Amino acid sequence: MGDLDPELVDIFVEEAGDLLDHSDGLLAQLRDNPTEREALVGLQRDLHTIKGGARMAGIMAVGELGHAMESLLEAV
Repeated sequence: MGDLDPELVDIFVEEAGDLLDHSDGLLAQLRDNPTEREALVGLQRDLHTIKGGARMAGIMAVGELGHAMESLLEAV
């Protein structure tokens, strides 16, 4: 984490943890009802926020992963 701002990384980790917990619930909803559009949109929103937060914190690999996952969901 050489040039990363530790404060931004801490904020990202806390926010991403909350978003991943929320996303886990949305995934459970989609397992039960794969056509539930609201859960899919919420999952896309969570991934978009994680992507942006990671990039802002300078954690580009996580940002790129978030982007890839977001793109996959857009194809659904």
